[in-house]
Amino acid sequence: MKKIMQTFMKKKEKWESNMKTIKDFKSDIEKLNKDYDIIFTGDKSDGLEILIQKELNDNDIIDEKIEIEIYQAKYGTKIEIRENANMQTLQKAKMLASRDNKNHELFDAKLKIAGRYALSGAASYKYKDKHRTNQVLYFDKIRVVSKTDSSIIATGTVADSSGFKVSPKIGFKGLTELSSLNQDIVFNGYVKPLHSLTEWPSAWFRYNQRPDPSNIIIPAREIKNEDQRKMYAAVSLANDSTHIYPTMFNFKRSYADMDITADTGVFYYDETSNCFIVGDSMKLFEGSRRGSFLSFNDATGEVYSEGKLNFGLEVDDNFSGLMAGNLVKKKADSTFTLNSILALNIKLPEECYTRIIEVMKNNGSGNPVADNSDEFIYNAMAEYLDDKKLNKAIENTSSTGEIKPQGDLDRNIFISKMSIAYVPSKRQFIATDPVQIATINGNQVNKTINAKIVITKRRSTARYTLYFEVSKYDWFYIDYYLGSVTVASTDKEINDIIKEKGPKMTNGKFRIKTASPRSVANFLTKLDLED
Repeated sequence: MKKIMQTFMKKKEKWESNMKTIKDFKSDIEKLNKDYDIIFTGDKSDGLEILIQKELNDNDIIDEKIEIEIYQAKYGTKIEIRENANMQTLQKAKMLASRDNKNHELFDAKLKIAGRYALSGAASYKYKDKHRTNQVLYFDKIRVVSKTDSSIIATGTVADSSGFKVSPKIGFKGLTELSSLNQDIVFNGYVKPLHSLTEWPSAWFRYNQRPDPSNIIIPAREIKNEDQRKMYAAVSLANDSTHIYPTMFNFKRSYADMDITADTGVFYYDETSNCFIVGDSMKLFEGSRRGSFLSFNDATGEVYSEGKLNFGLEVDDNFSGLMAGNLVKKKADSTFTLNSILALNIKLPEECYTRIIEVMKNNGSGNPVADNSDEFIYNAMAEYLDDKKLNKAIENTSSTGEIKPQGDLDRNIFISKMSIAYVPSKRQFIATDPVQIATINGNQVNKTINAKIVITKRRSTARYTLYFEVSKYDWFYIDYYLGSVTVASTDKEINDIIKEKGPKMTNGKFRIKTASPRSVANFLTKLDLED
């Protein structure tokens, strides 16, 4: 006497039979066929849809109640299970992966079911991004993982020409993988931002992730193209100093071009601001003051970056500077404008700085007080200070307006706010607006001073020129070029200090000397002509 347990794996309803023989069972199946889309034609079956013990005769006795879970087929055609569980290939079928969690529904499937753990075929799938746009993915391979793991895996390829978007503004091409155990799809290939800033095109870069479609955040720490070549997310200055340009997932125009900002980290599209953003995840998502990012505004064409700004100011012990802030170019602008702090060390006699402080305090009463209580300033300072030092630097700023630079920012001159623009025709960065001078040699100044600052970058040299006008009759000129500092002022005492103390500070090629009135006049005239 042989016992039988009969099960349909797909669900419609449960059916029970108390028949006594296999012959009776076959008769009952025939009755079921009239109401359900299942045809049973074989004596023996161990297939995925129907399980019957092999080698049973019509007169074998069934002494247990048999429970059958019947599925009314969604395939649009009747399913025929032939001898030895040879099921016909399903066409235009629908498939749940899996039946238990219903993570995915595939359609237009062509499936060959050869057993409980043997399935092959292809199918289409509607990918739902955050707007549930139902883009169609095609999986050309579907299989059961193994006899010990009955989960379903489906894999496919997305071509560049398909126009597929993993997120509404982020294109994808490459391999895809669906697992019945996971709600989300694996994308293993390349992505790129689909922005409208054609002047600065983006390229495909490497991507491998199982993202949440409602919140696509793409790793962008190491940016490589299909040939494993490094690409960049940065704002750069051309080595020949003819232009400044942004790069969002592409090559720089020359590997030698200096990065003013470096903006790797994570990449996403923000629909609220219409911006493609790449940068430091802690700054973008956790509220950190530190870190850089670059954004392309797809609606306005604006390019924006913030963080540390590298202008190659860390020249040597005689001249060095740090900058941080933001950099912006609106669509209608011909150039980039930088808003920044500037902390400078310039090797000058101490008496020279002491006298500059005196002149600014005594003769600068007509200058506005610096507005140092500003989140822009705090965030820029945070690029170089930890929280403890930052809090100490600004602990009294809200009440007194004073900043006490700490750590790397504690330098000879601390400018808390300046605006400088790149002028392509002169191949220079030029600031002509007033600057906020917070401290000189750690002493409080807190004045907004008329100024002209020029940074001239050439292929192998750089020149830094500062002109501070405290009043119509009081100004200071400091120029650093080719390892030497030249100084001039309307203040006779400063000029005398430079003449007396400067030569004593000579070290190797480094010199401190006075600038001629003609040099200062030429500097100002060239700027006035540009204006």
